[in-house]
Amino acid sequence: MPALFRFPCRSVHRATHTVLPVVPGIVDKLFQPLRFENLILSGQATTNTIRVAVEGTATSGAAGVAEGGDKPQSTLAFSTIDEPVKKIATSLVISDELLEDAPAVQAFVNGRLSLFCNIEAERQLLRGSSGGNEVQGLRTSRNVQVYTGGTADNKAVQTFKAMNSMRGSALLEPEWLIVHPTDFQIMRLLADSQGQLLGGGPWLGGYGNTSQTGAGGQIAGAIDTMCGKPVYVTTALGGAGTALIGTRDGAQVWNRGGMTVEATNAHSDYFFKDLAAIRAERRLGLTVYRSNAYVELRFAVGPGG
Repeated sequence: MPALFRFPCRSVHRATHTVLPVVPGIVDKLFQPLRFENLILSGQATTNTIRVAVEGTATSGAAGVAEGGDKPQSTLAFSTIDEPVKKIATSLVISDELLEDAPAVQAFVNGRLSLFCNIEAERQLLRGSSGGNEVQGLRTSRNVQVYTGGTADNKAVQTFKAMNSMRGSALLEPEWLIVHPTDFQIMRLLADSQGQLLGGGPWLGGYGNTSQTGAGGQIAGAIDTMCGKPVYVTTALGGAGTALIGTRDGAQVWNRGGMTVEATNAHSDYFFKDLAAIRAERRLGLTVYRSNAYVELRFAVGPGG
């Protein structure tokens, strides 16, 4: 009988890996909510410069005239102001594998880069420099009225006086207030000698009224009202100590096209390394029609905040 050959058996040990379940979605980092751009006018630019016609001299000569008498003349003069359109952009390098293996990442990255551009746009619209590559901000060389409250007044009183100054000098009714969280906390918690909040408690009605009231008062992102105007709380103005009072029609943001997000692997040696460069950008400019439609309030520290 033929010999029986037995081959030695080898045990095959397979490595086992524990696959952890992944919760769908991404826990994103929070950023400052965008406020200012929604509080003024918006439009589309068709060139890289926006030209605005401004009425300068406006002198009325209207008067009573006798029958057959000469009509007194009025005087009108106009000038133009050119505002350049600037670009805000950012970029990110990411691997092809990540884009292919995690489809949700692409949409997340696109949204993140767009958000970064919009955050910078808000900063420039408020505080951008008047030269270089930035949009000139509302608070920089725009001849915006600056109101400095007296040291004997609290911040709530200073705010009302600054609002009222628009009515007297600009002949405009203020429409909104932007304030830093620290300053708003001081104003909102002002109390009398008995500890009653002058603006009303969190669960009760107005000052001196202990009846329960329903929720409400939020106006398109505003968290409260003051002097009957919506209050938008943000750190976009910079540090505490400064607030901005304004109107919607006094300024306008001009967008040249819209936000664009594009990707390429043609940069450098990215094609050979399976990398992609993603960029986001937008072009915009700011025209201020009436500088006196805004008041920069610089708080003075006094009793009660």
